[in-house]
Amino acid sequence: MKKVIRIVLIVFLSAATNIIQSQSITNITAAYNGENIIITYDIEGVSTGTVLKIDLFVSKDGGAAFDGPLKKVSGNVGNEVRTFRNNQISWRVSEEYPEFISDKVVFEIRGTPDNKIEIQFEIIRGGSYTMGTRDGDDNTKPTHRVTLNDFYIGKYEITQEQWLKIMGTNPSLHRNCPTCPVENVTYNDILKFIEKLNRQNTGFYYRLPTEAEWEFAASSGKTKDRELFSGNNSAEPVAWYVANSAGSTHPVGEKAPNDFGIYDLSGNVSEWCSDFYSPLYYKLSPEKNPPGPESGGSRVVRGGSWNQAANSSRTTNRQYEVQSFKSSNIGLRLVKIIN
Repeated sequence: MKKVIRIVLIVFLSAATNIIQSQSITNITAAYNGENIIITYDIEGVSTGTVLKIDLFVSKDGGAAFDGPLKKVSGNVGNEVRTFRNNQISWRVSEEYPEFISDKVVFEIRGTPDNKIEIQFEIIRGGSYTMGTRDGDDNTKPTHRVTLNDFYIGKYEITQEQWLKIMGTNPSLHRNCPTCPVENVTYNDILKFIEKLNRQNTGFYYRLPTEAEWEFAASSGKTKDRELFSGNNSAEPVAWYVANSAGSTHPVGEKAPNDFGIYDLSGNVSEWCSDFYSPLYYKLSPEKNPPGPESGGSRVVRGGSWNQAANSSRTTNRQYEVQSFKSSNIGLRLVKIIN
């Protein structure tokens, strides 16, 4: 025999944590169709691109105590809710509560920023290598010995969807490609992105790679038999550059990885490093974990991009820009430090 669910009074409350103060859940309606309770709602006061985690709670005693988050729900609920008008939640109440009788039902819709992102990293075992090249521009000379500790570096460049989830906006010029690398970001923008990531208290923190870490990862730790590009002596198999990119960035990871299993260190977008830039730094660099100059007017950019010649994607090539510079050529990759 089918259970009868009696709901006499439905009162809606909304609660929000860590959304901007003007956030509210509005235009809430509900109907019971004999099987499910259908709740519709709008979200006001959040910026376009914000991703929310929506949970539904229920009270049978007028709001004195709530159960939840409810599990037998579908629709605009759970992780990655991106739409803010005409949202709908369907609660299969009889599956979660075979007997549900109350005349003091209160629902609570809770919205919190869903800004957790997954970043894949490769562990790079420390070691020594020869940084720079005798065959490049003057700023890649002299070659010098560098010794690094272990570190974790991103397997891929940070994507547009990852940036959007943390920052709420997508600054990229080549949009509508969630898995393409984010670009058109300044060094200062990246510091804000990293600051937000580091607030999540995940047991480790993020930063940009040093120039020495970047080159070690790009060259797969090699000094002998080192390829010109990250993973090959030809740019074509490993890099998106002006001759093959068709005028745009591409989803990360489509080209071949290098020997460390890392993608797009050559081409697609150039990548900001943490170091101040100096054309003379290689003459002064300490051997162990060189951090770059103590000051400067620009930051190092490495890797070459989709609209540059292949030579710009060589693992030893050095570029630089002021911290406020933004371009569809430049994105980022992160290093993870375990506390």
